[in-house]
Amino acid sequence: MSQSFQVNLKGILKILSNHLYSSQDVFVRELLQNAVDAIQARKAIETNDFVGNITVELIQNEANTTLIFEDNGIGLTEEEVNEFLSKIGSSSKSGELKLEREEYIGQFGIGLLSCFMVSDTIHVFTRSQKSEQTIKWVGNIDGTYQVEKLAAKADVGTKIFMSLNHASDDDEILGREDIIYLLEKYGELLDVEVHLNEAGVTRQIGSRRAIWEKASLVTKEDIAVYGNEKFDMEFIDCFPVLSSDNKTKAFVYILPQALKASFQNSNLVYVKNMFISDACPDLLPDWAFFVKVIVNSSALTPTASRESLYKDEVFNLVKEEFSVAIKNYLVDLSKRNPTLLNTIIGIHNNSIKSLALLDDAFFQLIIPWIMLPTSNGDMKIDDILQQNDRISYVPDLDQFRQLSPIARANDQLVINAGFVYDTSLIKKLEGLHTDKLFEELDSRSFTNIFSDIDFVEHNQYFDFIERVNHILGEFNSTVELKKFEPANIPALFYMTQESSFTREIDRTREEVDNLWSGVMDDVFSETKDVTKSKFCLNLDNPIVKKLSGIQDASVLKTYVQLIYVNSLLMGHYPMNAFELDILNKGLIDIISKTIN
Repeated sequence: MSQSFQVNLKGILKILSNHLYSSQDVFVRELLQNAVDAIQARKAIETNDFVGNITVELIQNEANTTLIFEDNGIGLTEEEVNEFLSKIGSSSKSGELKLEREEYIGQFGIGLLSCFMVSDTIHVFTRSQKSEQTIKWVGNIDGTYQVEKLAAKADVGTKIFMSLNHASDDDEILGREDIIYLLEKYGELLDVEVHLNEAGVTRQIGSRRAIWEKASLVTKEDIAVYGNEKFDMEFIDCFPVLSSDNKTKAFVYILPQALKASFQNSNLVYVKNMFISDACPDLLPDWAFFVKVIVNSSALTPTASRESLYKDEVFNLVKEEFSVAIKNYLVDLSKRNPTLLNTIIGIHNNSIKSLALLDDAFFQLIIPWIMLPTSNGDMKIDDILQQNDRISYVPDLDQFRQLSPIARANDQLVINAGFVYDTSLIKKLEGLHTDKLFEELDSRSFTNIFSDIDFVEHNQYFDFIERVNHILGEFNSTVELKKFEPANIPALFYMTQESSFTREIDRTREEVDNLWSGVMDDVFSETKDVTKSKFCLNLDNPIVKKLSGIQDASVLKTYVQLIYVNSLLMGHYPMNAFELDILNKGLIDIISKTIN
């Protein structure tokens, strides 16, 4: 036997009102939205010069705070009251009252639910434009409602009464300042005048004309001032964007400081002049985290809660048009204001690079202006290509730091490709500039520019090399004797990937307990260091020359080990406990001998 579900209406209303919306504050927006839509519907059928109006009355006393929202919109008949106010999800925008759907802000028939977040009972008095009858509807948080015909004839429109209470244990009762703030926040740019009545004194809310309504006359200065006011910050630059269907207008602002790509930027989104959200980061492409936007659209569709936007075809089209507009702006700057472009790229280098990697056409247009760090300082890619037939780069930041002084001393330009996107950019450049030789360097390959010692020097320092090799045996490293500039660098250390991997395993073993150390021994028991790391001593360095003359084995070991550890530090290699102990003991030994 089939049975019907038993529904707790009070629980359903609580769930919908408290969880559909992120904050109790949105009830103001929902009531304003319903009033604007009702006025829009009446305008569509009125033949005279009808002027819409919304009045909000705030009544406060020691017992409670009462809010009265009144509009002179189209109103509701008794049948419509039972249909649209008493059925969750039923909307007047889909019935006889509907215009084109895009004429309305709301479309879901649930806006009145938000009022249950702040009031347990809602009183609605309404008279339809097509009826002489005034209808009273009372809705309760327990899911019950009453409908009554009134003898008195009211003006066409709707009036809503609410006594404010706690929405939850965490929310305070909204006060006067809260209500005024919310009215200004959501009603500031509405086409319909909103008036606030307090103790018989009425003043207008939202008298300001939306800046995008005069887009043909708006100046860049107007856009900048508007952005400064809305975001409370100064921007580098700004520009307007108009969608191809003229239904979405926006202002784009270039941020004055760099942000991480993972940062969720805030934007201001309006739908038909009604404030919707101060977030919506998905409206911009991921790479555009260096801009903020203010958007007003009659094409974008709010979700049921009106706190975000539907990711539909229109949304994706608007997002793509934003992408094209920002790219075109940057390209245009390269022609009319390269100084400003250099400033923007200097601040937002990474985001510009990520865009260049994603878009081939944009890559070729903007890449000459991209800055890369080199051994000679930051340089534009265009200058690097013009000045060099051989493009050398180091993809590891630590190795670049070690090699940079050597490259400068030997008049060799090396690009630091250790930052995000840089190696990918260079590889993409290599595919476009086949006339250039691109080479990826590391410490080992870089020693090709070092001078070998001659036959006489090899014989002269043979014994020294053997003694140093013996000392380095415990570090799984072998020595090479070279000559290179600058002479103040005594040694250069580099290791293969195999030796680096083995070294990291050994260092991890030192940091874990016996159980995990045993597990690692089992897992990596077959791991062997195929190639030893290299310790390249600089014979042009005076310290190295003095080392070669030391006969005391213990003294030589102390100094060789210290130079070895120093080369690790120069290369930014992590040191193990044994190497740290050598550094400490070596320094103590030197200090002791100096004091004695």
